[in-house]
Amino acid sequence: MNSITDLINDKAEEIFPGQASTNATPAPAQDDNIIDLENYDENEIFEEKTEPEIKTESEPEAKMEPKTEDLDNISTDSPLDLEKLKSKLYSIKDQLDAVIRLVTDGKMIANETAEEKTESAPKENPDEKIIHGVFDGEKMISEDNKEYSIPPNYASKSKLVEGDTLKLTITNNGRFIYKQIKPTERIRKVGALVKDPANDQWYVQAENKKYKVEFINITHSTLQTSMIALHTDEGIVLYSNDFKLDNNPILGKKPNYERLKEIGKEGVKVMIVDSLYSGDERKTASEKVARTLLEEVMLTTNNEKAAVFVTTFSSHIARLKSIVEFGKQLNRRIIFLGRSLNKYVVSASKVDLCPFIHDIEIATYKNQLEKKLKLISKNRSQYLVVCTGHQGEPGSIMDRISRNKLPFQFENGDHAIFSSSVIPTKINIENRERLDQRLRKRGTRLFSNIHVSGHAGREDLRDFINMVNPEHIIPAHGSHDKISPMVSLGEELGYKNNKNIHLLNDRQKLDL
Repeated sequence: MNSITDLINDKAEEIFPGQASTNATPAPAQDDNIIDLENYDENEIFEEKTEPEIKTESEPEAKMEPKTEDLDNISTDSPLDLEKLKSKLYSIKDQLDAVIRLVTDGKMIANETAEEKTESAPKENPDEKIIHGVFDGEKMISEDNKEYSIPPNYASKSKLVEGDTLKLTITNNGRFIYKQIKPTERIRKVGALVKDPANDQWYVQAENKKYKVEFINITHSTLQTSMIALHTDEGIVLYSNDFKLDNNPILGKKPNYERLKEIGKEGVKVMIVDSLYSGDERKTASEKVARTLLEEVMLTTNNEKAAVFVTTFSSHIARLKSIVEFGKQLNRRIIFLGRSLNKYVVSASKVDLCPFIHDIEIATYKNQLEKKLKLISKNRSQYLVVCTGHQGEPGSIMDRISRNKLPFQFENGDHAIFSSSVIPTKINIENRERLDQRLRKRGTRLFSNIHVSGHAGREDLRDFINMVNPEHIIPAHGSHDKISPMVSLGEELGYKNNKNIHLLNDRQKLDL
């Protein structure tokens, strides 16, 4: 049976001999609509396609719904009318061609996806070894009392609780695959945060008890960071994750040292504290230091004819502020690429914490990204691009550019500035190494670690403990190898391990 396209082609050839194939609008290349399933990022590609394309004056809008009444009113007595009829027929044909291509591509994608799923489906293998055991907080202890290490970056480790039953599959190629098969009982307490209009205080209402909650301003890489002080009959529980002591923030207020000293005198029963860098013998530098580092790289290196790309944490509005200000000094148009950047910048602007919102352009959807990058590619010295990908995350803008998945290519001498450090997990380290290798092959100049941390160092923590003077300390915010140095710091300050400084596992219960 002939296709719809064949029938229309035949009819057009019958009415207009010799013109059916030459006058039709050429179809776009098939590559325009085919997704590379091996490398695509599902969120970036599919969500981006939901944005309707904005037509410019130079791009006549396609007529997706031909008006049949126009055809009815055309008289074939006039040559002009015949031309109109011919134009209408070809317009309909073009639209049907587009629909057929869309359906064909959709079937192809669906078939390829099904094939991939079939190929990746696990197959039973008699050579595989199955071992059952119990999670002890760090390792799996098997039924014959052997220990099996669970990697620190294991995706589900943060969801495991001491006592969970696990199944370990050791494949014939030596791969270890863990699976939780029987969770131990969880204890979960839920409270409602409410504000008392009588005294303007916040409280948590839980299990017929009401606890006063206080938000104490502190500095971090995200704005409006607070420590939470929960007031109980036995003293204050201070939750102090994600902080640094920065007396010179680029945006926002300084730490509220006065109130921290006051609650120290009131009595802090227990402090849960960010100990990620408790082993780093340093004081974490102020954000103004990161600003100086950026200034040096962006304004004192030769980038006159080069493309300049900067990538950093999307939530770091203060860092983005510095990047934008130096971009303006370079007299470059500033483009933000990526959905996470858009999310944080727009959120900050809604609460008047994004002073540079009118100095930037933002592109998030696929058609927007491609148009901007094509423009940047032709005028690379006129733009400063801020984009996602500082960890080499698959699917990020930097990753996709480096793998030729977007219409821009780094050239010899272009600048890639990483205003970040690599998060110290195996997967992030490997992703960044692969990204850096691809960029180096193109002759890209790499500027790494143009950054200061948002977490307190060992000497910050020493000052903080002396300021708050907690009765008990619980190190937090990292794997045991990262937070265990807090124990030795506590011992230097007079605390004793397992007596008033407690190194716990996730969800482990502690009675004080």
